Amino acid sequence: IPTYYEGDLILVKGVADSNAIQLQVVIVFHSPYNWDTLIIHRVVEKIETSEGIVLRTKGDNNPVRDPWQIQEEYVVGLVLRQIPYMGGIITAIRSPLGASIVFSLLILVTVVDFFYSKKESSTRPL
Repeated sequence: IPTYYEGDLILVKGVADSNAIQLQVVIVFHSPYNWDTLIIHRVVEKIETSEGIVLRTKGDNNPVRDPWQIQEEYVVGLVLRQIPYMGGIITAIRSPLGASIVFSLLILVTVVDFFYSKKESSTRPL
């Protein structure tokens, strides 16, 4: 926030080379505290060390940069674009209730199409 919101779908391009990561680009990376948690923040500093590239990041809504340094193996990719609300729709569809609704709609469309096509073929002259 304010660049990306919960429920936005984020399209990410993986990076094979840390040279593709420039200052001010938004990246997705594994949290230094929990590998299973992904974070979306902007690169504010890129440091070359003897062990490789280290990145400093900052969330757009945060007043100060993050307390950690990200090594390049933590980076998942660069954010290419966002599709507002689409992530929320996908999450809703993946829930049991959402899947049931989608399945019910598919059955309804199939039944209506079947009866409509049967009615149309019976009224057609031979």
